Parts: sequence; structure tokens; C-alpha cells
Amino acid sequence: MNRTGVIEWTVLPEAASVKDVTFTSNDPSIATVNANGVVFGVAEGETYVVITSVDDPSVFAVCEVTVIDTGLAAVNIYGIAAYDPSETVQGSWITFTDANPGDVTAVASAPDAYAAAYAYGTVYGYTTSGDFFYAPINSLGSVTTIPGMAADYTVISMAIDYTSGIMYALAADADSNIGLFAVDTASGYMQYVAGLTSQCINIAIDERGTAYGMDFDGNLNTIDLTTGVCTTVANTGMNVNYVQDMCYDFNTG
Repeated sequence: MNRTGVIEWTVLPEAASVKDVTFTSNDPSIATVNANGVVFGVAEGETYVVITSVDDPSVFAVCEVTVIDTGLAAVNIYGIAAYDPSETVQGSWITFTDANPGDVTAVASAPDAYAAAYAYGTVYGYTTSGDFFYAPINSLGSVTTIPGMAADYTVISMAIDYTSGIMYALAADADSNIGLFAVDTASGYMQYVAGLTSQCINIAIDERGTAYGMDFDGNLNTIDLTTGVCTTVANTGMNVNYVQDMCYDFNTG
């Protein structure tokens, strides 16, 4: 419940000219399904999803769905929509849940920024022109700005280390070299820590103070917060773009 799963299907024969299918939930009060076969658990119970051939509706399959209560509530995630192809939420503070990330809601107009992070009730970030800003999480439209604190860099990701209370940022210089910085959240001043040994473009820090980042090859790395040394954990199979960020879920680990 409050989580998603994806139905896997194959249309045969391989030579079929039309392989499009539709998905229909028999009981949306138990589970819903979207056009891509992503099932969302609404309430405990059992239902099924019918997968029907668009080319020949007499051809169909049934997938049984059982929804259980995991005890995990949906987690609200906030961010800035730096780029939206539909331009629906571009330039806005947005929110969505981990359970249903496709349902995005614009909250308020946001600064032109690639990076921001939450800490102790406040969101801190840097605009693309290098201005430092902050806003209370419950009033994201009330932004305070301190000009020019990162004028020589483009800040691309930020995260708080709750074990030390230090806010960290990844920032690229004019030659696209990415460095690790410690941020003074009172002034916006960035203290250089080290250059990264891999081109990680985002950062997240867990409850133990271990930092992670993903590089352009889709590798998940640990990041040493003292030396900037990046150690590959595994390849995620994901294609990573410049303004994509990541965060750590302190509820589930």
C-alpha cells in the first residue's frame, strides 16, 4: 500500500506489427494502473489488472494484484523543476511522493536554480547565477536571497550531513571540474573541500554520514567528505543528466 509495482508483459509473435496494449484495473479502490502498466496500491485487498491488445481486443491477459499494508506512509519529496518539456511546472517548487512520483504538484514560483537542500525546517540553495537563497519549508514562496555567494561556480547538488551538521554542495567551475564544498548556511559562503575523483553530479548523505553520488556513466559512488575520493558501488543502469538530483530516505534507509 502506498507503493508502486510495474507489470511486465510481452506481445507475441515478435513479428506482430502492433504491440500496443491497454491496462485496466478491476477495482481502482484497491489498486490503480496507468498507461505504462505501473500499479499503485491504494488499500489492502485483492484485485486484478486486465492487459488488452489494442490491435485485437479479444486477446487479453489477467494479472492478479494483492495489496498489503507495509506500514510505510508515502514520503513527500520537494524540489525545483529546472526543466519541464511540457513547461507545466518549470520554474516552480514542486512536490510529489515516493509512492507516486508521476503526480507532480507545483507549490510556488522558485528561484532559477539547479540545487537546493532541506535542513532543520529550511531549504537552502544557489541560483544559476550564484546567489544564495533560503526559504522555510512551510512557505517556499518566501525566499531570502544573498547575492553573489557562488558567482564563480554552478552549484549542481546539495545535501546536509546530520552527523556533523554541515551542509555540502557540489559545484562546477568554468572548465566543468566538479568540486566538493562546505556551505555556511548563515551567509551562503562556500568553503572548498576537495575536487571529486569522479564526475558525480549529485549528492545524498545517509544517517551515518556516508555520502553518495551518481556519475555521468550511471555509477553509484560513495564520496569521501574529506578528500573527495569517489568509490564505485555499482552501476545503476540509469542515464544521468546534468540537473537531476537525488535524496536519501531517512524513513526507510
